[in-house]
Amino acid sequence: MTLYEKFKNLHIDFSSLGLEQGGSRSDYFCTPKGAKVIGWEGVDGIHYCFVKGFGEVVSAVNPSNLPGDYVHPLARSFEDFLRLLLACKGLAAVEQAHLWDREKFDAFLREDGPPSLERQAALEGLRDGLGLTPMEDSYGYIQEVQASFDYGKIPFRKEYCDCVPEALKRPERPEWRVYFVSVKRHQQLVSKSIYSTAIFFISNPFYPLCGRSRSTSISSTGFWRNTIRHSIRSGRPKYKEEQAALG
Repeated sequence: MTLYEKFKNLHIDFSSLGLEQGGSRSDYFCTPKGAKVIGWEGVDGIHYCFVKGFGEVVSAVNPSNLPGDYVHPLARSFEDFLRLLLACKGLAAVEQAHLWDREKFDAFLREDGPPSLERQAALEGLRDGLGLTPMEDSYGYIQEVQASFDYGKIPFRKEYCDCVPEALKRPERPEWRVYFVSVKRHQQLVSKSIYSTAIFFISNPFYPLCGRSRSTSISSTGFWRNTIRHSIRSGRPKYKEEQAALG
């Protein structure tokens, strides 16, 4: 019996940890072709799955992300995926790790506070039922997995190819660098990023609804919230005050 089969046989409600059980298939246009869904976050259509052709690698799919940024690998195996869940006491931080640096990741975990009684019971049931231990360096592990992953080999459906502009289907992932700019330059970058995003959606007014069935449409609030979040973040390099730089 595989670890995944043992996990299914635990019959524990993991919805409080962001791993709600549901259908093993997803009708979202951005779910990779042939993916097997493991569980659902319960918000914005986020789900976790095995992607055909990638073995035991567990990936997150977030339909409310920007084009070309829907799928991210989280763990090389289902065991490591569960160890990440144990370490972070849920999957919220794990799913968003690709957006954050280590400082932001750690801050989120601190602000999340101690788990509720329901979450703690689910965590203990998972740990004791499968004999697993929490991942030691969750952020470092996720970053390593994503840095070595070939996003260009993800098999997408025809709906995805019809909806997403060609230039965004196989996004390159540039090396992460930190730049220090003035406050004025930072404001210019943010304005330019939001303007570019607005132009895209003005040109593609029906994009948020493209390729989704009625039963699996995400909330418009969640979609536009993530749109603005990504827009601002893409134009937000770290900076120091000019006076501090000169001093």
